[in-house]
Amino acid sequence: MEPGGVLNFEAVPVFPQGEASAAWLKNWETQEGVLLFIQFRGQESHRIDGSAVMVAPGIALCASHVIAPHLERLVAGEVGAICSGITSSGLLIWRICKVTCIDGSDFTILGLELASNLPNGNLFRQGRISTRVPEIGENVVLLGFRAEESVEQIEEKRFHANGNVLMCQGKVSARYDAGRDRVFIPWPVIEVACPSWGGMSGGPAFDKNGNLIGLITSSIESDEATGPSYVSQIWPALTASFEGGWPAVIFQGKRSLLEIDPRFCAIDGRENLEVIQNPDGTAKVRFRIEPT
Repeated sequence: MEPGGVLNFEAVPVFPQGEASAAWLKNWETQEGVLLFIQFRGQESHRIDGSAVMVAPGIALCASHVIAPHLERLVAGEVGAICSGITSSGLLIWRICKVTCIDGSDFTILGLELASNLPNGNLFRQGRISTRVPEIGENVVLLGFRAEESVEQIEEKRFHANGNVLMCQGKVSARYDAGRDRVFIPWPVIEVACPSWGGMSGGPAFDKNGNLIGLITSSIESDEATGPSYVSQIWPALTASFEGGWPAVIFQGKRSLLEIDPRFCAIDGRENLEVIQNPDGTAKVRFRIEPT
């Protein structure tokens, strides 16, 4: 950047257009880099596996079950990982520098560092979070990037991959605020009457207001492609402490998304969360789960 240059960050609602329960999106750039896809690169392989969503400058959320198979090699430096997003300015590439898996949930917080050119106007966008829980019967939209299995190496630092952005939508058919079961989905989820497929895991779910209310965690696949899909509710990701963010000078030390300046991380309904201090110095969070 030129001396005195300014970076601009904007939290935006997301309203993908379409009426079908599942469709390929043609205008990827309208998401302006809010939707991300994750690439893992080793010495002999490339793989695009899973989706993510930008929620603050250089901070993204993804599904833990996408990161977990690669985590040991990431820590050992045997695999590199990046997140990429399509914008109206072109491709934005983010290097994954910090990974924080949240116990008891399917959320992982990624600390990112920009690894591509600045977008037009130095403007970066991220999703606007909401703590509200969609009501039964409310429409929810899911987004995710689904790549083909193979990634073709063109040159040493260039590769070619095919894939598509999928948009799935349906009505909330059930809420499990204490977890759907004790084994497969023991964390808070909502059930949405629509399909989703592999590669969409970790992709964002948006409510009727275009706000981020959770991530795709799993689905039931059938020949009829009716789902349902399960969306992890956003709360565990809001209170966990993590490192990361870009530019790094702004995000020093550990903090939670709730503790980040609202100008960088927009969270509607902060009043629905109450932090309770325990006598031993630890803290817990009480959630108000009634729909608003």
